[in-house]
Amino acid sequence: YYGEDTVMISFDDIISVCQHYLFHSHFVMSEVYFLLVLGIPQGGSMSVPLSQVYMIYCEYMFHSSLYDYTRVSSSGVIRYGDLTEHGVLTLVPPTLRDISPDCIVLRVVFKRYADDCRVVVLSDRNRFGCITDRYINAYKHDCYIKPCELEDEHDTPSFPFLQGQFHFHRTHCDAMYVAKNFPSYYTHGTARLRNIQHYLSYCASPPKLRYAAVQGKFSEVEGFSSSDSARLLGVFTLLPDLVRAQYPTNIICRALHARHQRTNNRVWVDMIPLVIYTMRLLRASCTGD
Repeated sequence: YYGEDTVMISFDDIISVCQHYLFHSHFVMSEVYFLLVLGIPQGGSMSVPLSQVYMIYCEYMFHSSLYDYTRVSSSGVIRYGDLTEHGVLTLVPPTLRDISPDCIVLRVVFKRYADDCRVVVLSDRNRFGCITDRYINAYKHDCYIKPCELEDEHDTPSFPFLQGQFHFHRTHCDAMYVAKNFPSYYTHGTARLRNIQHYLSYCASPPKLRYAAVQGKFSEVEGFSSSDSARLLGVFTLLPDLVRAQYPTNIICRALHARHQRTNNRVWVDMIPLVIYTMRLLRASCTGD
């Protein structure tokens, strides 16, 4: 949709475009032209939606094979009666197949961003721990069509996902935001990438863009944080990036005040004196003073 013009594209035309994109992609290496015969062009304009469609299809077929996907609530509750015959044979050992159809065997929370997948499976460990293990194993090995397969990144209770750091306990999960450049700043004193628009970047409305850039980052912190201490730490992982991009302290404080007004959480204004002090130290270290 562009202004008042709407462009309608038929499904057959979309399929035709996808086929051409998939089977007529060439690339150059050492001045030699090659035809791409497997996969999709990395970084291509259609690669992201095509990969998402593929993964959604695989996930839908996988879950449909285990249980009637339409009967699972938004809470992720899976009852024994929801399982298909294949699901029972795959997940439930013979010794547990006499349980009530209304019995909750699993609660599944599934999140995916591009090719990053996270599955949280909750159950009564004493009764249904084996079903949990079987579900995770089936998801890892049977969900996506070969040659695609999932690889474990971490075998610990703590793991990163997007710009969040998550840690599971027996009764809850802690989460906090960690700016992508913070580990590089912490270990090497330099940024690994540019992930925020410079304060002096050209645009039609500089004040709005500059304020929106800071407020957008604080919204990310809010979304990833499970506690006020996590919110505080998340903001401080952002400060080196903001100083590097030459954002003045008054915009940072204005955004913190606005975040307090939107959330009615005093942590956003209570951190302002410490933010001002920290930004002063960071600017001094950048200038060598």
